[in-house]
Amino acid sequence: MKIDFKIPLSCVACPRPRVTSRGVYYPKRYQEFKKRCVQYMKVLGIQMEKDKFLHVEYTIVLKRIYQMSVKKYGSGRVFKPSRPDLDNFVKSLNDCMQEAGMIADDSQIVSFKASKYYGATSESPVIEMSITIL
Repeated sequence: MKIDFKIPLSCVACPRPRVTSRGVYYPKRYQEFKKRCVQYMKVLGIQMEKDKFLHVEYTIVLKRIYQMSVKKYGSGRVFKPSRPDLDNFVKSLNDCMQEAGMIADDSQIVSFKASKYYGATSESPVIEMSITIL
């Protein structure tokens, strides 16, 4: 069984937790992204059983930067080779899926495929995901 869905948000990579004398916390930008992403995922109403193995495909489309001319890069999606790292995007999405109750634990994901792009000239930021039960 395969489940495809899109989340109309600009993905935020999972940062290192900040440690202060008051305790440990994540930056506000990440907390707000996670809250909104979890809300979208809960609305989908997808829940995987604890004993299922999963393959997940992540496509992260970020806002195209102004300096990327159509003449040089074309008008379609362009790979984003710069920071933040792809594995930090994947970690933040796995945390959201777990918090939303879509998966019991991110250890259920036994394989994944991920890519990050700058969007096409007329494309808004989006997170495209596909979950396959193995």
